[in-house]
Order: sequence, then structure tokens, then C-alpha cells
Amino acid sequence: MNRWNAGRRSSSTSSDSLSVNRWMELEKAVESALKSSKEKGKNFYLLRKCLLEIVFAHTYPRLDVEVSKHMNHLLKAPFCVHPKTGRVCVPMDPAKCEQFDPMTVPTVAQLLNELDDNSARESKKSMTTEEAMKMTAMGEYINIFNNSFLNGLMTDVRDSLAEKTRVANIVSSAQKPMDW
Repeated sequence: MNRWNAGRRSSSTSSDSLSVNRWMELEKAVESALKSSKEKGKNFYLLRKCLLEIVFAHTYPRLDVEVSKHMNHLLKAPFCVHPKTGRVCVPMDPAKCEQFDPMTVPTVAQLLNELDDNSARESKKSMTTEEAMKMTAMGEYINIFNNSFLNGLMTDVRDSLAEKTRVANIVSSAQKPMDW
């Protein structure tokens, strides 16, 4: 244990390089133990996969049972509303995720006010629901959702259907008897 604390926060070593050094030392220790093992029993295979298990345990997201099973925690779905704050769960632009501020997302009250204001101004025109929503603060987020997700999904589905149709046509033409 003393060797792990030996390089603790010295001025010449950053915490990142200290972590990297510790990881490399652990890898060497595991490799050394694997090489010195005379037989390939259960412990050999357990030691072999321990590094992968450490990586998995510390880097992969953990599932929270309470968040996953209760309806009021389903903020993962785009455009749902938080029950206490009234804020709308909006998609983020992947290219601008660093600039995203959750406190600036629209609230239901804000959207209702915008819809009322827009309907008063645009009373002569009949607008679809989508057109009305695009004139609110949700317009930007609807565009992000369409561009980041829906357009790609539609392209993939269209390509998949075209491929299935092509294969079905080939199979059906191959099954027709030949007229000699």
C-alpha cells in the first residue's frame, strides 16, 4: 500500500499522470502474476479478466432502479415535462453540448404564454400544431430533434425498406418457373 501513496500529489506529478502510473503498475502486476502462474486454473482466468472488470465497474454508467421504474423519473424522453419545475426535457445539439444550460430550457407556462401571444397575432391564419410550436421557444429544440435524430432515422428506415424490397423482388423472380 505504501507504493500507492509514494507519489501522492507532488508538485512535479499531476493527478492525471499519477493515475496513469498507478494503472500501468497494476497492469504490470497482473501480467507478472499471469506469467508466473504455473497452471491455468480458475484463479488464472479470474486474474486475467480482473482488469476488464475494473474498467467496466468504474467507467460504465450505473443503472438506478428507482429512476428506471418510476414514471416521474422518465426525463430521458424528449419533450416530457418535469413535474416540479415545469421545465421541458429538450434534446441537445451534440455539437454544442458544452454550451447547454438546463436553466434556459422552456417551461410549460412560458410555452403556453407564447402560444397565446402567437395565436392572438396570427388569428387570421390557421396554423398546424407543428407550425405553432416552431414559433415558440420549442422551435429550436424541434429542429435539433429532427436534424440530430429523426432525419437520420428516416433515412435508415427508408434504406432498410428499399433493401428488403430489393431482396424480395430477387427472391420472387428466382422462384418463377422458366418458360422454355
